[in-house]
Amino acid sequence: MKHPVLIRRAAASFLRSGSTVTFLILLVICMCSTACSKNESTANDRSDQSATPTSSPSQPAPSAAANTSYQIGTVIRFDGTGGSERFRGAGWSQTETDKTWTEGTAATLNFTGLPAGSAMSLKATLIGLTNPPDLAAQPAEVYANGQRIGDWLVNDKKQYVASIPASVIGPDGKLDIQFRLPKATSPKALGQSSDPRILGLCFFDLVIDKGT
Repeated sequence: MKHPVLIRRAAASFLRSGSTVTFLILLVICMCSTACSKNESTANDRSDQSATPTSSPSQPAPSAAANTSYQIGTVIRFDGTGGSERFRGAGWSQTETDKTWTEGTAATLNFTGLPAGSAMSLKATLIGLTNPPDLAAQPAEVYANGQRIGDWLVNDKKQYVASIPASVIGPDGKLDIQFRLPKATSPKALGQSSDPRILGLCFFDLVIDKGT
């Protein structure tokens, strides 16, 4: 950057001494040096820009947690219009027109907003995946907040009931229901169809009522 200044000073000195040829030579050198300096500056600017990370499109904000607030006595339907999805945790197959199957050897339902220290009753209309005589009923172990509250043998479609002790619901009002299904299997394995899903219980509706 200092070279053009020095060259201009030298050119002025030579011009005063009357050496025109020398002056012209130095003038050409000065012009070339200035052009090179500009090119170098532009290249550096481009290099700086390429090293700066470009902003990527912002990722979509994570969706809010599902609303699991439950009003005692509300019937949850597991068909295409019942809205059971917001309560369902792991272990569920896709919602069908009139029902939803569990998929795998365990399925969970999550509820909030329940009254603490209140006894309640869990009622569910179900049918089990069976294959008599080897699998006459689908055994289901029912847990509420980790406490075992029922053992169902589910075969024909009907309502199955389990009592939830008052001690199960804490001050936070949360209730996690888990169905453990040790005999869940696939219709394909039973020779009933080509369906490979590991099924256990087929849910139609469920309600939590006040207990006695």
